[in-house]
Amino acid sequence: MGEEIKYAYIIFGAVSLAVLVLTIVLKFFDFGTVKRNKRLVSMLGVGISTFLIFIPIYYAQYSAGGFGIFSNACLIIINALHNTFRVFVLDGEFDIVISSVSELGRPLGACFSVLAGVLYVTAPILTFKNIIMLFGNFRNKFWFRFHDGRPFYIFSELNEKSITLAESIFKDESIKRPVIVFSDVFERDEEGDYEIILRAKDIKAILLKEDITRLDVKRKSGRAEFFLIGENESENVEQAIRLTQEYKNECKKRPISIFLYSDKPSAGYIMDSIDKGEYTLDKALTESIRDDPEAFLENTSYRGNEEKADGPVFRVRRLDSVEMLVRRVLTRKEVVDAVFKDNDAKTVSVTILGMGSCGKEFLKQALSLFQVFGYRLEVNVIDASSAGGGNSENIIKALGHEWPEIITDPGKKSFVRNEMGDANYDIRFFDGVDCFSTDFDRLFEPESPDRDRLKRTQLAIVSLGDDDKNIDAAVMLRSVFDRVNVNEITDEGSCRSARPLIYSVVYDDKKAANLSCKENGGGIVNYRGDSVQVEFIGNLGDQYSYDRIKEEKDIEYSAIRYHIDWLRRDGAKNKDDKAALADAIIEKADTYSNYEYYRKSSVARAVHEKFLADARKYIKINSLDERPRHPSNCLCEHCAEASVTEHMRWNVYMRTQGYRYSPKRNDRAKLHNDLISWHDLPELEKYKDKEPAYRA
Repeated sequence: MGEEIKYAYIIFGAVSLAVLVLTIVLKFFDFGTVKRNKRLVSMLGVGISTFLIFIPIYYAQYSAGGFGIFSNACLIIINALHNTFRVFVLDGEFDIVISSVSELGRPLGACFSVLAGVLYVTAPILTFKNIIMLFGNFRNKFWFRFHDGRPFYIFSELNEKSITLAESIFKDESIKRPVIVFSDVFERDEEGDYEIILRAKDIKAILLKEDITRLDVKRKSGRAEFFLIGENESENVEQAIRLTQEYKNECKKRPISIFLYSDKPSAGYIMDSIDKGEYTLDKALTESIRDDPEAFLENTSYRGNEEKADGPVFRVRRLDSVEMLVRRVLTRKEVVDAVFKDNDAKTVSVTILGMGSCGKEFLKQALSLFQVFGYRLEVNVIDASSAGGGNSENIIKALGHEWPEIITDPGKKSFVRNEMGDANYDIRFFDGVDCFSTDFDRLFEPESPDRDRLKRTQLAIVSLGDDDKNIDAAVMLRSVFDRVNVNEITDEGSCRSARPLIYSVVYDDKKAANLSCKENGGGIVNYRGDSVQVEFIGNLGDQYSYDRIKEEKDIEYSAIRYHIDWLRRDGAKNKDDKAALADAIIEKADTYSNYEYYRKSSVARAVHEKFLADARKYIKINSLDERPRHPSNCLCEHCAEASVTEHMRWNVYMRTQGYRYSPKRNDRAKLHNDLISWHDLPELEKYKDKEPAYRA
């Protein structure tokens, strides 16, 4: 064999090996490339590498053929391509390699043969893998196309959150034969992705490559719910816009819902601005309004029949999982017991460790939820995390920008409001105090001026942004409070009976399942087996459960009465014209369905009223059982207390929305003329703050 041919084997063999190595590197390492293209990279890389090993083989055959340079080159390339294709379909013969390298000698021939052998094995594996994948895609598309008449639950992405939510839908006995669909699914080799795909297959989910906006659901019958729950929130919002535009007029015979998971208010503004069509109200709700608008106004519980899928309704909602979690925790029975039971001092005291998104939401909702006539709210905020830039000054400045009438001076650490008939709170920020430092321990020492204040804590929240830190801090916090309340330690009963009640955020489902309190105590224990009596909240299985969505629907049906209550309060100016009155109610209800501000405001009111109803056994205001129903214009002592309580709550709620006082209302400027003491309100405004059930 001539030297020229040997060099051809060396050069093309080396290039083939380099291409194969590069393919392996691109396959198993992430350089910011799109992962869905890695399979194509593998096929292309192995194909080029295989093609290159046939070049010197056929060069050796045709170099002395006498056909001319151009003809030889064409024959070499054609034969190399032909044999490359044969290798991929398991039809390639290895004898051609063995016979061609027999004259190369042991080192070069052996190396070239090994390289060729690797490619002969690898190429068919990739082919069969892609055929299997192609068959799987065809099967999934077939099932999606021919499933009909069943409820569809369609997810924008397959990830930990979406699969957790989907599993809760699959296990929900009230949902008959759900069709669960995950879009934008590309199988990857990572272990985590493989486990999630197995979980999806366990619930018989359909996995599709298409984007959620490209799935044709218009031809389907039965309810359809879209869940935009991808890791990229900007993409989620974009998908919500496209789906709203696509389906707003396609729900004439069935309910369609779009749920956008996002904690960003900007997403709410965008969704408020989209035209949602004419079917945003449940058909059953509009029919009951049309039939008898006066009776509808007198009713205190409005429900639709969308679950029966008997009429058009188009629901577009932004879901903030943190907001829902905090609301759910703060309205628990054990929280009501903790802050009101045996509370002769009438002081509600809350301590929050960590001011990330979860801690901030706890502060925000506690400020409005714990507004009760005759009670004083104390909140202690302790944070030295990176979320605050290393000290609490940045947190205070940020909150001062968002809540200018609560955090009135960013240079202060304490913010107090106790004007009669206005909100009542005392917020104290502990500057740069790390809960894992001696600075924190000194706050509880006898000589500390803050000891008594912190000792009064009835409810403590631990939210430092890391599961392990939250567990450590919760255990530490229990030991600290046991030391300062040594004569009041509760070492028997459930975790929920301990004082103070401690909640710690743990997102990991397995950790939360092992650590969470049991009815008979238990939960996290020390080395002696003693329960530390800490409750763990916020795990994915709890946050991303379909029960949370059903709870939101129930709360909305309860809250809508507060939104349209002004019609009842004003005596229904169009009372003599039944059609006009019905139109006015529907118009008001439409704003509730289309604008997040109205829903959130009304939901906050409904949650507070339920919270007070649960607390009636401990507090004396708002007690319907102890007195007869009072007319709408009654402001007796009991009615006045109920009205003042609601105005206190509303004042703080509006201030946490960024509103300031102004003699003239301007919603774009976030100015409101009613952000004043209850005693300074016009009489009509005092009446409106009463719970509708009080009215005769």
